[in-house]
Amino acid sequence: MMKLTSFLVALAACGGTANFQDPAPDASPDVAKKNDASIDSGTIHPPTHAGKAWAFGESGTRLYFDGTSWSLDGQSTEVDAATPLRLLDAWASDDSLWVVGSEFTIMRFHAGAWETLPSPKGVGLDDAGIASDTGIMTSVWGTRDDDVWVSEQDLAPNSRPFLHWDGTKWTRSVETSGTLGEVTGLSGAAQNDIWAAGSGAVTITLDLWHYDGTSWTKSPTTPATTIIDEPGFLTLASNDVWLGAMNDVWHWDGTTWTSAYHAAGYSFRSFFGTKDDLWATSKQNMVHFDGTKWTPSPTKVTASTLSVGGTSTHDMWAVGDDGVAAHYDADGWIAFDTGTTQSLEVVIGVSDALGK
Repeated sequence: MMKLTSFLVALAACGGTANFQDPAPDASPDVAKKNDASIDSGTIHPPTHAGKAWAFGESGTRLYFDGTSWSLDGQSTEVDAATPLRLLDAWASDDSLWVVGSEFTIMRFHAGAWETLPSPKGVGLDDAGIASDTGIMTSVWGTRDDDVWVSEQDLAPNSRPFLHWDGTKWTRSVETSGTLGEVTGLSGAAQNDIWAAGSGAVTITLDLWHYDGTSWTKSPTTPATTIIDEPGFLTLASNDVWLGAMNDVWHWDGTTWTSAYHAAGYSFRSFFGTKDDLWATSKQNMVHFDGTKWTPSPTKVTASTLSVGGTSTHDMWAVGDDGVAAHYDADGWIAFDTGTTQSLEVVIGVSDALGK
């Protein structure tokens, strides 16, 4: 579920319970193992036009691309085979990169240093009448560093899963209607125009929510589709919103949701680009929109791709299961070795000034 923003910044400090460590220069953790099994033979070479980028995923894996190669920036030291730490989403302001995940993890990198934010654990639960929270932070989006929204997954119905950061503290939002299930996607056009997507509280039908600057309200206009995987979301303008779900890419024109592309069995979970040069990824394939039509665009990797992002549509990464990655530039899609076998949930591009 990735967002198109201005150039983005480096990484973040853990606001939850997970512990991170930087490997020794000669360390050879799992993330340093070559991943040839997921890359087509003969396609590995450095990208010709690549900027800085970050990728995040399982086991708290943080990878950094310096324009030439990927390297491990950090990993969780906690090992829990049943529920390993996962970094799930990222968003960047002009000078900070925000990353969220399980175990109440909210990290931010700002002004060249890691920062630890107050944990959202327990915030607003008494007011909402909830006994506990899950700590699975699924999505993050904002307009600036003192206006950031984070969604929490798997809370009880009517449990207010939207957390807001005002630059000092977290507060839990109040909804005005509807029943919430899981919320796994956030994207907005402005401070008073934000969308959230997820599954219904009882069924796996798609639910959409909208924030108008005052409260979150369940949208009466929702695509008739089901949720099998996390939905992708990208807001380019108030009347130009893209949503990925099972079998379809949906478009909001300010009035109506319509199916813009149908592919049976596909589950679209990430977008990146512009109104006439837009990319969407699913576990099955990448697809491209040229302003008129969507067409498949294979990435030359054999494992599932989960996220697409970069500094521009001429400098993009697609990452996914088993640490696979492919870079897109003037040469098209080229598979690339990240040096990890950990699945990568999200990738985001950064400017040179904000890289590591």
